[in-house]
Amino acid sequence: MRTRMLSALTLGAIIAAACACESSSMPGNPAGTGSAAVTAPISVWGGEQTLINAQTGQVIQLRVGTVGPGAFDSLPDLSAAAIRFVSTTPDPDIVPAGVRQDFNFVAVTPGMVIVRLSRPAEGDFTPSAMIVDTIVVSGTALPHP
Repeated sequence: MRTRMLSALTLGAIIAAACACESSSMPGNPAGTGSAAVTAPISVWGGEQTLINAQTGQVIQLRVGTVGPGAFDSLPDLSAAAIRFVSTTPDPDIVPAGVRQDFNFVAVTPGMVIVRLSRPAEGDFTPSAMIVDTIVVSGTALPHP
């Protein structure tokens, strides 16, 4: 129960941070109106060669899982600055197969980024693993916080 509450609070903080990044001086948003549309968050299972399209300001959650012991490294390797890494949170749903993790990002500037998530080997029975996903961001760059 507590883990679910923490995950819900974390996701709420991510969404609030993404909304706070929007600026009334962005093109297409008249000064002071605050009328820029916020795009819904994206939540997908990370996998080998997944292609994700996002808009600037959009929250992206990559969910990954393991079979057996071990977890993915908490810091992803990003090839470009089109997205900003926010956090890694454990999935609140406990499954007997292994650990699930959510990697949370915000799209900040147009471009393409390759996200690499790695899991080191654990003993003789759990080999290392690598997930490589591509995120393409379109829209207008967000101002730096």
